[in-house]
Amino acid sequence: MTLPPPTVCCSFLRCAQISGSPGFGVLAFDLNHALPAGAASGQSSFQGLVMVDTEGYVVWYHDAGAQVLAFDVFPFTHDVAMNVVLGGSRSSLAVLRPNGNARLVYEQTCGDDPLPTGWSQLNHECRLTRAGDGLITNLMTVVRSRAAETTAHAGAAGGADATGNGAAPDGAAPQRRRPLAVDDDLDDDDVPMYLGLPMSYYFNDQVAVWTPANNSLQAFASVAEYANPVSFFLEEPESMEYMGGKKCAEGAGNISVLDWSHASAIYEAESTFVVSLRNLDSVVAFYKGHEGGVAWSLSAHGNVLPSTIRFSNFENERFYDPHDAQLLDEDPVANTAQLLLLDDGDDRPGCNASGFLRSSGCYTRAVRYTLNFTEMTATLAWQFEFVQEFSPAHDYAQLEADDIFVSDGGSVTPFDGGVVFVALTVTEQNQKKYSPFAWIFEVDANDAGKVRSQVKVARELWSYSESGLYRAVPYSSVAGEGLTSPLG
Repeated sequence: MTLPPPTVCCSFLRCAQISGSPGFGVLAFDLNHALPAGAASGQSSFQGLVMVDTEGYVVWYHDAGAQVLAFDVFPFTHDVAMNVVLGGSRSSLAVLRPNGNARLVYEQTCGDDPLPTGWSQLNHECRLTRAGDGLITNLMTVVRSRAAETTAHAGAAGGADATGNGAAPDGAAPQRRRPLAVDDDLDDDDVPMYLGLPMSYYFNDQVAVWTPANNSLQAFASVAEYANPVSFFLEEPESMEYMGGKKCAEGAGNISVLDWSHASAIYEAESTFVVSLRNLDSVVAFYKGHEGGVAWSLSAHGNVLPSTIRFSNFENERFYDPHDAQLLDEDPVANTAQLLLLDDGDDRPGCNASGFLRSSGCYTRAVRYTLNFTEMTATLAWQFEFVQEFSPAHDYAQLEADDIFVSDGGSVTPFDGGVVFVALTVTEQNQKKYSPFAWIFEVDANDAGKVRSQVKVARELWSYSESGLYRAVPYSSVAGEGLTSPLG
């Protein structure tokens, strides 16, 4: 494997500017430095994953030749896993040895059905299972609106509370939902209108796990168990879109499919899979195991979508366009847990955004909530924004005016030493102060006002697509090496 030319990663392969005293051994992030058709000869592209040391120099990289949307590292073998979107109907999960050699590749293509409903893709997730023997991913499939599943969700029947929160007012514990029913009685005139167009097809996101030992992919839960765009109408023009070209055979037609739920991340907790639904401004937990079903849900749109948990402060604590939601510190005695996520904010009331080209009234924050499963409440316990922090001296209007806004992607990663790495990656172009870089902050997990280190990655290295730097994740090492010489 030859090194990419320095123009790809900047002089001497120093791809990041780092200040402070970072606590990581290496920082891994994806880059999407592809070149448009007709680019001048001599220019180089790079689409893959890099790891940099504490001075910003590249110490490991892999050019996948296509966009990498998520990744993880096996703790004992140090093998590197990544989700590579190859385009069309092809996507993959790949596992590489630390030396860059391919160990295993699982490629997802169309099934036996040549119709658009046979199209599928692995997308937006590649995360180790808790047991470390598999990789969690999002399996996207195409559903025809006329065959949409109808759902019945625990807590929805309780109706919205006085704030419109949508959780059952008695705070009853969520129950496992009944099996799906299929409604085939819709005719073509009954399909709902979304974004000014009849919605004939939509994506359904599914929690899937690939087991490398037997090279099998198994689906464990479906977002349709929570909601679908036929049974529940929620339209978010700032984040939802139709995507074309989803077909499995030449001549089968070029349909447009609504990206309604958009599962941006999946995390395995002790007994559930926690799914971030970007376009629905919701986080939903599905029980693990074959019985499955919805364990609980938390939505900014509890008056429209099921939300068994309610926000303690509905006005200011709601999140929008969540990424990387993780359930931490589960306490069965207190019946509580911590929910950490990145609140991108595209759909926030007052935010006017379009891709990463323009914005007004928008800001992005990392947030952590205390979930109380007895009271069925979510209470904001910690939040981080840059450059202003919410406080008596800085209200939310100032955050909208002064803080970084990330239109897509980003991540939050708890790490050794009581810190959280907050990656504010796809910065909005009109924020001239911030737009030249993606920003990663090492923040005190208890005091969001304390930033221990800061990493900046130049925009030219990732801006080929709107999710060109999707995540940035710290690790202790590339392959088990130490930070000090064993020779003293």
